[in-house]
Amino acid sequence: IPDFLFKAGEVATANMQYKQAVGYYKGVTSNYPNYKYIEECWYLQAHIWDNYLNNDDSAKVVYEQVIQKYPSSHYAQDSKAAIQNLGKTDEQLIQEFKKKNLGK
Repeated sequence: IPDFLFKAGEVATANMQYKQAVGYYKGVTSNYPNYKYIEECWYLQAHIWDNYLNNDDSAKVVYEQVIQKYPSSHYAQDSKAAIQNLGKTDEQLIQEFKKKNLGK
């Protein structure tokens, strides 16, 4: 069943059915805590809230769950970076990138 939910989340995301995708991934994280892609399921929920549903509050809560539950995971590192960028416009992110990388 978790494989089906994970795949359904991927398909829903590809079809721009983002709330449904979050629901599928949440089904995995709520019911199958030992699933082989559990870290990715947590992260994808946050990523969808952040980038597609534009809900910074929900994204932050789930990103923080990733950091707390899987601190050594690369998803935790990605989540920390994503939290830093919540609420910023693309233009602000571009300017920060330029300042950081071209200012050296």
